[in-house]
Amino acid sequence: MAIDYRMGDIFLVDSNVWYAKLVKFLMRSPTIYHYLVGRLYQFVARKHAPLWLLRDSFYYHAGMMLNSTQLIEQQRIVEIDVISSLKNKKYCMVRRIDAKPEQLIRLASFMKADLGKGYDWLLIFGKLLTWLTGVPLFALFMNLPHKEICINRVAKAYYKEFKETWGHLPVWGSLGWSLVTTNDIYYYALSNKSYAILMP
Repeated sequence: MAIDYRMGDIFLVDSNVWYAKLVKFLMRSPTIYHYLVGRLYQFVARKHAPLWLLRDSFYYHAGMMLNSTQLIEQQRIVEIDVISSLKNKKYCMVRRIDAKPEQLIRLASFMKADLGKGYDWLLIFGKLLTWLTGVPLFALFMNLPHKEICINRVAKAYYKEFKETWGHLPVWGSLGWSLVTTNDIYYYALSNKSYAILMP
């Protein structure tokens, strides 16, 4: 099915490379404790654990559409690419249904303001510590100035425009975007009427 790509759409991409598999595994649960309890639940109950404990991961990378032919994403740095770069990849689009044109323009401008900026390896380490300990403060505060990772740049733009937290506690405010994963966006969009998930 053809998709009418629109400015502000979030794309979520899958991959089978080893690091993508590792990221998808870590995103299955908020912490290692959720994961272990979820696995125990499945073993004892012989059925799927609740999604708040354990869920499947389908995507590991994220970016945003700028228009019908271009997208913006972070690989090593934030860069603009053509939509055909998604060809032959498994991906989906997450669309904010109620977004106004001026809001979509602002979303794109937030992303373009980060062009050329680099990857935040410290935040990756902070996220891992949060997963291992259950303490969100590591992911909230372990980051490098002016650097980010792909999913959190998208989450940050959506927080700026919509105060969107993707299911995380609003109490974290403007820092909460650093907790967001592609899994959070995917499952939140599935259950929230403000969003639609589009499959190619």
